[in-house]
Amino acid sequence: MILASILISVLFALVFSALLVYGFGRRVPGPLNGVLFLFLIIFMFTWAVGSWVVPIGPVHWGVSWLGYLLIAILIMLLLGALLPPRRPRTRIIAKSDVDEEVKNKQVSSAIEITFGIFFWIMIIALFILAMIRIVD
Repeated sequence: MILASILISVLFALVFSALLVYGFGRRVPGPLNGVLFLFLIIFMFTWAVGSWVVPIGPVHWGVSWLGYLLIAILIMLLLGALLPPRRPRTRIIAKSDVDEEVKNKQVSSAIEITFGIFFWIMIIALFILAMIRIVD
């Protein structure tokens, strides 16, 4: 049952993370156009929260998969609303923009570090939440 819930969560996370990036054109930094980060977020939320909700819907492989699907859709919609659309690739850079871009890189690197820390704290907390449910 535990393996089936993980497999269902992986399946939904793969589908919805790819749909966010390639279907809706959301821009996320990272490997594979951000699909990897979105996959990890959707997977952990789907697995952790889906294992705590009351089972609803049909049962396949010993797991009621409808709760997992609803959680994955909810997380995908939330991420889709929060993530900006992909910017066009072509851009003309003026000389005044170069100085501003250097300043923006310094600020963005600090922001990336902060969000990176919060990202991993969130992933670890969701993993612990899922493990608590498995132990129960």
